[in-house]
Amino acid sequence: SRSGRWDGKKTPRRRSRRRSATEASPRPRTRDNSSRRRVIPNSLQVLHSFLAARGPFFWSAIGALALHAVLLIGPLAGGADLAPHLRLMQQMAEAPALRSVYAPAYHALGAALGSALSPAAAVKLLALGSVALLMFGFRRFQRATGLPDASAAIFCWIPYGFALSWCLPKVEAAGYGLAFIGLAWLWEGRHRRVAIAVAATFCVHTGAALFL
Repeated sequence: SRSGRWDGKKTPRRRSRRRSATEASPRPRTRDNSSRRRVIPNSLQVLHSFLAARGPFFWSAIGALALHAVLLIGPLAGGADLAPHLRLMQQMAEAPALRSVYAPAYHALGAALGSALSPAAAVKLLALGSVALLMFGFRRFQRATGLPDASAAIFCWIPYGFALSWCLPKVEAAGYGLAFIGLAWLWEGRHRRVAIAVAATFCVHTGAALFL
């Protein structure tokens, strides 16, 4: 009290500014599962937005290539059309300077892949790559000319008429894929790239190069 007398009440002690050792030590943090729960929905949203952004061409191309891969499982079936190509691949591996009436790119790639894998695996990989190049080539042509996306999605199944049939290999698919890329560049006025596309197409398939 102001008079200096003790009135019997206890005055509260001021807390020390210094914390004790137990109070100063950090408490063990509990694992916050809420942050992890937030990450999972965010990842799902990113995946959903990515899949939603893919157009009909993406899913159509995935389905066509998956079907082609399934068809290539098993023994190689090509009929009489395949025999001279396999023979030329073998001869190309033995004599790289071999001259042939066919375009050299297919047999050169087949000889290189056949030495590493097997002739049958080389033909299957080249067939799958040819149809993928055809799909990409038409997609490039479709975007350059402003055609609707549905046309590219439908075109993904066109190769089954001649490139993915029982008569493997159909290297025309790779040639026409390059030809479509050349047409896209021609539409855009990129003439130097068109010359490169024509030269590359001649190395793959001469008939497709004449299409340009």
